[in-house]
Amino acid sequence: MKVLVRYGELFLKSEPVKKRMINQLVSNIKAGIPDANVDIKRGRLIINTEFGRAKPILKRIFGIVSFSPAFDVTTDMEQIKKQCLMLVEPNKTFAIKTNRPYKKFPMTSQEISREVGAYIVKHTGAKVNLTNPEQTIYIELFKDTTFIFNKIERGIEGLPLGVSGTVCLECYNKDDVLAGLMMMKRGCSLIVKGNRSNILDEWSIGHPITYVDSFKECKAVVSGTRDINKIKGREVPVFYPLIALPDCKIKELRKTFYLA
Repeated sequence: MKVLVRYGELFLKSEPVKKRMINQLVSNIKAGIPDANVDIKRGRLIINTEFGRAKPILKRIFGIVSFSPAFDVTTDMEQIKKQCLMLVEPNKTFAIKTNRPYKKFPMTSQEISREVGAYIVKHTGAKVNLTNPEQTIYIELFKDTTFIFNKIERGIEGLPLGVSGTVCLECYNKDDVLAGLMMMKRGCSLIVKGNRSNILDEWSIGHPITYVDSFKECKAVVSGTRDINKIKGREVPVFYPLIALPDCKIKELRKTFYLA
């Protein structure tokens, strides 16, 4: 079994930028899971590691949209059908969803789904439900290898930590911590003055937080203030990522980052 990792907005970047960001994401994954082997495929990263150990780490790596524990089989219809059959619970309705990055395969995604679905119905008697299935089997078909899975775990999304330079965070309360996390989600590494934060440390996979007593060279500052009247003039740019967010969104973000 492998772990299939998906990234989102990285795919929209120019080729040189995309390559740099993907390499950074791979580096961050290896920092969090040192013994992991990571292969790069079109729009996907394939990690050879144990899913249970990797799951809590991958959930804290910026740039990951979602990930799944996946079985890999040879790109052959008989192998694909047999593996899908093993994942289906016979007493539940099901659907098959196929993604076919390898466009030269002689069947379309819809044809693959229909053939696999018919095979499962024949061998289990399970009913197909395409609108509200109780279980969904996913197929991702590449040239030599096909990945089959039935679970999708959400990631934190954003950009890989380390691709957007370094900013300085003045950290004195939970809003400051949250502001730092929001900048990390946009790929920024942090230099922190003020209180040490275990939460920031836990999310800084690949780029550990640097704590200082004062900012000697600072090109940009981050603040968690939400009071526009407290904004100060500075010689360097200042980011206020929480300034326009309503209380309900702040509460949601705190929950996302386990910042009670």
